[in-house]
Amino acid sequence: MGSLREGKTPEEKDKYIAGLKQIINDMRRDSVKDFISVAKEIAAYRRRFLQDPSRILPL
Repeated sequence: MGSLREGKTPEEKDKYIAGLKQIINDMRRDSVKDFISVAKEIAAYRRRFLQDPSRILPL
């Protein structure tokens, strides 16, 4: 996920990465270590950022 930056403009891409870092830091603070919980939260953040729940993660 680190190599893909969502967004169309450099500002949107930076905003996406900043939000993703915040989500990860929040989970670290709360000692969330369960892979499924982490994956769900990252996917939920991406859906909120894109405002399109139909888009899937590129693999």
